[in-house]
Formats: sequence, structure tokens, C-alpha cells
Amino acid sequence: MGDQDGEEQQPATETPPKPPAIETPKGNWFTRLFRNCPCDDPPLTYDQRIHRNRERVTNSLAILIVLGTVFAGLWSFNFVGEGDSKMEDAKALLAFMSGLSGAIIGYYFGRGPADANAARAQKQMDDMKETMGNAKRTIDESIDRGESVSREDLRKISRDLSSASS
Repeated sequence: MGDQDGEEQQPATETPPKPPAIETPKGNWFTRLFRNCPCDDPPLTYDQRIHRNRERVTNSLAILIVLGTVFAGLWSFNFVGEGDSKMEDAKALLAFMSGLSGAIIGYYFGRGPADANAARAQKQMDDMKETMGNAKRTIDESIDRGESVSREDLRKISRDLSSASS
């Protein structure tokens, strides 16, 4: 493939698009590692601190008991084939620890749905309080204007309350 001057033409190559630039956080490795540090959050209220500490204690106890059960289970294998009294003691220990571990695991698996149900019930209660407040305000306004509250007004309020409760 010659040119008029006798030189070869180079095939046109497209330059691949550059990948988007990745923003790197400024600072040293320590600040990059802890850029979402909880120390940057606003200070906790007393109730939030109590709740956080309660969660830490229950989580720590749960971990200790479950790890203790696993350790006791592994340790009981040392008694297999020895005297009956040692094996009976190991069985009793495992039965006790298994019950505790089962209760802890059940608590943690049941806690999420229970918290969700409690939040939903609290929201329904708040909605009902708001609806009741609106109904009371409507009746009070009617009375303040000198109007009598008719049966139809009471039926409307009753319908509003029943729709809010469902």
C-alpha cells in the first residue's frame, strides 16, 4: 500500500477512551481508613448511649456463651470412651450450654421481626392519635362556631377513625 511518495500508510488506530477518574480521599492512610469514623457524628443523647451500651453487653454475653458452648462441645470429645461418670458430666454440661445457646440464637433471630412489628405498631398508634386529634378538632370547631354536631358528622368521623385503624 503505497502512497504517492512511496511510503506506507499506517492504519488509523483509535485511542481507547480513558476510564473515569476515581476520586481518592485526601489525607494519609489513617484518615482514608477512618473517613466514616463515628467520632465525626454528633454526640449521643443519654438514651442512645444507654441503648448502645446495652447492645454491647448483650452481644458480648451472647458471643461468650455461644463460644463456651462450642468449646464445651469440642472438649466433650475427650471423654468419649472413658468412664461413664465423665461422659455423664459432659452430657449434662452440653445439655445446659445447648439450652442457653438455643435461647440466645432464638433471641437474635427473633429480634429483627419483633423490632419491625413494634415500629409498625408505633406508627399505627401515632396515626390513630393524629386522626383522633383531627376528629376532636373538627367537633370543637363545630361547637365553637355554634353549630350542632349532626349524626352525619359523627358518622364521617367514625368512618375516618375506622379507616385509620385498618
